[in-house]
Amino acid sequence: MVIYDHQDKPDLIQLHMRRSSCFKELDLRDVISRLDIEDGVGHEGAVGFRISKLPKSEFVSFFKDVVNATVAMVKNVK
Repeated sequence: MVIYDHQDKPDLIQLHMRRSSCFKELDLRDVISRLDIEDGVGHEGAVGFRISKLPKSEFVSFFKDVVNATVAMVKNVK
């Protein structure tokens, strides 16, 4: 899920990720560290992080990085 941040921080976008409770082998906090995101928190099953608003083309690229990092993590789950 992607949402614009509150009006007091209009230059930020929030992203939230959740995984199924049945898929406990994946720790979503690893996405935050893998992508060097500084403004992110959560627990193994759900994370949220903020990034500065980006031009559409850069946001699409960033979002693809998030998806690719997550897919790579899923493929490495034993």
